[in-house]
Amino acid sequence: MRKFGLALLLLFISHSVAEAASARCIAGRAVYAKAYTDLISEYPGTAATLETCIATCKREPKNDRAACFIAGCGVACLIIGMDNCTEYYGQKLEIDSQRESVEKICTADARKEAAKKARLKAAEKARRAAAERARREAAAAKAKREAEQRENARAEARARRTAAAANQRRVARQATTRTAQRQKEDTPAAQAERRKSWSRMASGLFSGKTTTTEARKHLNKDGTRFEYSGAMREALRGVIKIILKETSLHGLPSDSYLIVIFSTEVPGVQVPKKMFQKPDPTFRIVLKDNFQDLQVEDTYFAVTLPFDGTPKRVVVPYGAILNFIDPPQKFGLKFTEE
Repeated sequence: MRKFGLALLLLFISHSVAEAASARCIAGRAVYAKAYTDLISEYPGTAATLETCIATCKREPKNDRAACFIAGCGVACLIIGMDNCTEYYGQKLEIDSQRESVEKICTADARKEAAKKARLKAAEKARRAAAERARREAAAAKAKREAEQRENARAEARARRTAAAANQRRVARQATTRTAQRQKEDTPAAQAERRKSWSRMASGLFSGKTTTTEARKHLNKDGTRFEYSGAMREALRGVIKIILKETSLHGLPSDSYLIVIFSTEVPGVQVPKKMFQKPDPTFRIVLKDNFQDLQVEDTYFAVTLPFDGTPKRVVVPYGAILNFIDPPQKFGLKFTEE
């Protein structure tokens, strides 16, 4: 029985490294507890006598315990047999030694478990601290982003107000220009000239008569038939004149802009001098929100546009126009060169 118990104890100690700390501690304690039980079962009378003697001597003062063990326990061993006493006590000392080894292992395992828990706790604390830092950084980044968005919105609002004010000033300048143009056109001399022109036109319409120049204007060279293509071109250029006149008086609609392409080789065209150096004889202007002083006459129109940041005057006879386009309304007129 003794050898079996000790063998189990040694087997536990040799393989305990591969087991969990708490499990090997519990198993070791079970092994030496069983060894004690087997020892007491093998020597029941000896165990009861010696354990009573040992318990009695442990209650004695420390200096008197040795004498108590020699006198009291020695006498007990003589009564129950010295061989049984020696055998029991030797096995008990071995089991006590193994028990101390197991308890040391349990203590070490407990310390390791406590250290592991401390590391896990520290790691969890560090993880929470990192998560909190990440949350604060994200909140700070969000606040910064929102502040930038508010600042961008304020900047856009300022830009819109500035653009609206500039547009109001431009409209006011155009209104002033149109007023000055109307005042110029409404002089007594201009009114008298318009009345004369209307009188001549009315007399021609109602009398069926026209001047030689007007008749030749829409006849072929031989004077034998009408030239409808020329009359249609003149009528369509009259449409352009009407639109430009409306623009000069009231400005462009909010969603419209006009593109005019014309030939620079027609007499009467005036564009900036350096533009004449282009190999292409055609010229393109856009009337959107950057034009000023639009003047519409019977045979031409004139407007001031910026070229390289400098305002320049452009004069275009209606006969020089090749294309007239209103892109937002998908409207356009195209003329062939005469």
